Amino acid sequence: METAEEIKQDSNLQELPESLEPVEETIVKQPDGVIEQKDEHGQVIQRLTFKDGVLQGKSELFNADGSISQKMYFDDNQLQGEYEIYDDQGKLLQRLTFAQGVLEGISQHYVAGVLSAKILYKAAKQDGEAIFYAANGKMSSKINYSQGNMDGESLTYNPETGDLLTKVTYKNNIIDGPWELYYPNGVAMEKKFYAQNKLEGRAIECFENGDVKKITHYKAGEAIGPPVEFDAKGKVVSG
Repeated sequence: METAEEIKQDSNLQELPESLEPVEETIVKQPDGVIEQKDEHGQVIQRLTFKDGVLQGKSELFNADGSISQKMYFDDNQLQGEYEIYDDQGKLLQRLTFAQGVLEGISQHYVAGVLSAKILYKAAKQDGEAIFYAANGKMSSKINYSQGNMDGESLTYNPETGDLLTKVTYKNNIIDGPWELYYPNGVAMEKKFYAQNKLEGRAIECFENGDVKKITHYKAGEAIGPPVEFDAKGKVVSG
C-alpha cells in the first residue's frame, strides 16, 4: 500500500515552497513615493513604494546584476495581489496571490520557465484542486485538497500519453475509499477499497481485457483466506 507521500513521489510532484516572508520592515517612517536602496556598488537592490509612511503599491527586489528577483504589491503594508519570484536568469519561478498578507487564490509554480503546478489556496492553506505538470507541459496529476490536506479524488496520468494511471480517494490526508490502477488502454488493472489507510473488503485484479484475474478479501488490512485466481478463460485455477 502506498502512503500519501509515496503517491506524491511517484507522481513527480514538485516540492511546494515554505511560507514566504515579505520585504523586511526595517523602515519606520518614509516619505511618500518611491524609495530605492542600493548596494556598495551603487546597484539598486530594492525599490519600494510608500504612501502615508507604509508600503503601498508595487515594490521590487533585484539581483546584484540588476535583474529582477521579486515583484510584489502592497496595500497598507500587507501583501496584496500578485507576488512574483524569478530565478537568476530572469525566468519566473512562482506567481503567488495574496489577500491582506495571506496566500489566497491561484498560485503558479514554474521550472525552467515551464509551468509545473497550479494550486488553489484559501487562508494560506491548499484548498481545492491542485494540478501538476511534467516538463513537457502535460498534466501529471490532479489532487484535491481541503484546508491543507488531501481530500477527495486524486488522479495521476502518464504525461507522455495522457492516459490515467491511478485514481485514489483520500480523506484528511489518508487513503479512504476506492483505489484503482489502470492499464494504458484505460481498463482497470486493480480495484481495491481502503478504510482509514487499510485494505477492506474485496480487492480485484484484472487482465488487460477487463476479465477478473484474482479476488482477495480483506478485513482491517489483513487478507481473509486464500485469494481466488482465474485463468484467461475465466476458469478458477486456485483458491
